[in-house]
Amino acid sequence: LNNEVSINRGRRNHIVLGMTFEVYTDGTVIRPDADTGEYPPGKAAIEVIRVEDGTARARIIRERRGNPIIAGDALVN
Repeated sequence: LNNEVSINRGRRNHIVLGMTFEVYTDGTVIRPDADTGEYPPGKAAIEVIRVEDGTARARIIRERRGNPIIAGDALVN
């Protein structure tokens, strides 16, 4: 389970199988580039693989070495 994480959102929060999220250490860094309108890449990316009412499991599809996903990180879809 090293490549999986649990998130505290689920079916009742409209999370669906296959949904992907960028993971950021801090929500305040999530701003579009003034020139391109693109958002910066997160420190990781996850894909939902199991959904329950209030939680979901996701597999890590990209993660920066030395900067693991931790509780309290911000998720953006």
